[in-house]
Amino acid sequence: MPVYKKEGTKGFAVGSTNMNATVTEGDYTNMKNYLGTSVKDGSNFTDQIQKRCGDINMNGIYDVYDYAYTMFHLDDGTTMTGKPHRHTKIFSLTRSLIDFFQLSL
Repeated sequence: MPVYKKEGTKGFAVGSTNMNATVTEGDYTNMKNYLGTSVKDGSNFTDQIQKRCGDINMNGIYDVYDYAYTMFHLDDGTTMTGKPHRHTKIFSLTRSLIDFFQLSL
């Protein structure tokens, strides 16, 4: 996926609806609050997801595909070593859903 950044602006991590340099707890909270919303939900989706580049595959729904990007990058994503983080169960559920829907990242 090509990513563009205007000169003089700050970049942000794919999966960060708060437009931070890394995916953080705030992105996780936003994700939980808006997962499953779509263009049918009006300003909730438009303001919280679409305008913040959260609908990564641009299908008009904040779905498991978009959710996976946030989870893969939360707490340094899959490169993290050591003790599992408290979000591990949600990450496993996300992976299962992706497998179920046969989505390719």
